[in-house]
Amino acid sequence: GDGTYRIENVPSGLQTVTIASGSFSRDFQVLVRDQEETDLTRQASKYCLEADSVKIAVLEGVFDDIEGILDDLSLDYTVEGNDGEGVDPFFGIVNDQAGLNNSRSFLLDPARMSQYDIIFINCGLLWDLLKRDHAGDIATIVSNLQQYYQGGGSLYTSDWAFMFIEQPFPNVLDFLPAGGTDTETGARQGYAPQVINASVNSPELQMLLGQNTVNIDFPQDPANNVVNTQWVMVAGADAATTIHLSGNAKQCASPSNCSSSGSTLNNSPLLITYKNPSSGGSMAFTAFHNHAEGTPISPEISAILKFLIFQL
Repeated sequence: GDGTYRIENVPSGLQTVTIASGSFSRDFQVLVRDQEETDLTRQASKYCLEADSVKIAVLEGVFDDIEGILDDLSLDYTVEGNDGEGVDPFFGIVNDQAGLNNSRSFLLDPARMSQYDIIFINCGLLWDLLKRDHAGDIATIVSNLQQYYQGGGSLYTSDWAFMFIEQPFPNVLDFLPAGGTDTETGARQGYAPQVINASVNSPELQMLLGQNTVNIDFPQDPANNVVNTQWVMVAGADAATTIHLSGNAKQCASPSNCSSSGSTLNNSPLLITYKNPSSGGSMAFTAFHNHAEGTPISPEISAILKFLIFQL
C-alpha cells in the first residue's frame, strides 16, 4: 500500500531494476552484494521517475482541474487548449475563443496527438461547443482519438468530457439512459449535493486506501460557483473494464429537473479504467473530479486521482 517492495534471493552482482506503472517507467542498475540486503529506501539510494519522462497533454475545462493533481505529483505537462470558457476571478466565466480553437486544432492533428503518452480532457464544455460550432470536425476528431488509442496512447476524461470516450469507443461504457443512445445531455442526470459512500472494488485501490469504502462528494454551492448538478452517470461497463469505485447514486427528479432528487441508480460505476491488451493504450473515466472552483477535495480523493494517473 505504501509502494514498498521486497525482492528475495536476487543473485549477487550488477542487476537491472525496472519500475513501471501505466505509461511511467524507469530502469536503473543496482549492485547486489552476496548475503547482504540492498536497501533502496534510504534517500541517498532512491531512484525517482523523471518529471518529463512521460509526455502529457491537458485540455483545460471550466469545471475541472486535473492540472492541480499533476502539479502535486511534480509531473510536467503541456496545455494544448481549453473548452472555450475561461474563469476570471472577478468576472466569472468568460469566453476564450482562442483556447477553443487551440483544442480543436490539437484534436484535428493526429501527429501532434501522437507526441503524447497521455491526454487529459477536463470536465467542461469542449464537446458541446465543438459540436455546436464545428460539427463537421466531429467525425475526424473521433477517428483521431481511435487512432491515438490504438497506437498505444492513454486517454482520461472526467464528467462532461465523457463523449470523448463514448463516441470513439461506444461499447466500453453504458452511460444513461441505460441501454439507450448516449447523448451529450441524456447521461447528465446525477443529482447534487450528495455524498456517495462508494465501494472500493479493485484490490490495488483497496490496498492504497486501506479501506473498502470511500466517500465521494458531489458538492453544490452555486453562490460560490460550485456546481455539480447533472453530473454524468454510468449505468454499466464492458466486462473487460476495471470498475475501481461504484456506489448507489441519486438521480435528478427528471432529465429536465435537477432541483430535487429522484430515483437511485444502484452500483453506478464512478471510476473506470480499460486497457487495450494489444496496443497497451488505456482509457479512464471519472464521474467526479478535482474541482476547478477551488473547493477542497479530501485526502482520499486526492490519492485516488493520483493512483488513476499512474494507471494510464
